[in-house]
Amino acid sequence: MDFFTQNMTRLIANELEKKTGKRPYVIINRLHRSKLDANRDVEQAAQGIYDAIQAWNDFSGFILEAKNEIEMKMGRGIFFDIHGQSHPQMWLELGYVISPE
Repeated sequence: MDFFTQNMTRLIANELEKKTGKRPYVIINRLHRSKLDANRDVEQAAQGIYDAIQAWNDFSGFILEAKNEIEMKMGRGIFFDIHGQSHPQMWLELGYVISPE
């Protein structure tokens, strides 16, 4: 489990709340990536293991529930996917998908 990114996520959430007055949704997958790679589709993420499939469904469901609540309350929002990497160069990666809408 990557505790540094969990702590960093909580710090970011705290700062966003200070700046905006709104507490962001924070959803943390506490399973090791060898057990569940939640950033993949369910077949690849869970490798056919029943408990991992259930965990993937739960994790994805929490994200969908948060997304729906945000859309209902505010119309739109932003999603941050924060997770560790094992690059020897200590890279920081920023990925984004922005639709024209």
